[in-house]
Amino acid sequence: GELPITVFNPAISTGSGGGYSNALTFTLLNPVPIVTDLTPQPIVATAQATALTLVGDGFVQGMTARIDGVDIGAISVTDAQHASVTIPASALTLAGAHTLVLQNPAPSVGTGQVTTTFAVVTAQVASVVFAGVPSSITAGTALPAFTVTFTDQYGNLVDNPKQIFS
Repeated sequence: GELPITVFNPAISTGSGGGYSNALTFTLLNPVPIVTDLTPQPIVATAQATALTLVGDGFVQGMTARIDGVDIGAISVTDAQHASVTIPASALTLAGAHTLVLQNPAPSVGTGQVTTTFAVVTAQVASVVFAGVPSSITAGTALPAFTVTFTDQYGNLVDNPKQIFS
């Protein structure tokens, strides 16, 4: 923002001048944000909206984000070094590198923005765990209830394995 700057000159002796100068405007510019880390990396393409944690410097309240040129709105800024943005599920449908542009509000140094990338990958089932299945049952006996758990190659629980197998 803009700050008016004045200087006060005290009176040197009784009856001599002194007082405030006229104001000059000093413009304080927001910095260009710097990103040093994004987590989680990579993001699984079958995920729902995902919170992306940003670490770096120069994060300012009112900072906004665009993914692949699409405005996704304001970012939650914790402090100058930490922020988070929710990546909508619609931006996570395609695997590959995606562009994330962070924009500090005006007035800012230069463009006030930085461009970085994040990776989206396709999930693959890495393990299937059956719990509660007996090692044997008598013919004609009903199969007891059991649990099947799917995890992807990153250790994340797969809520809807149909998305991976379809």
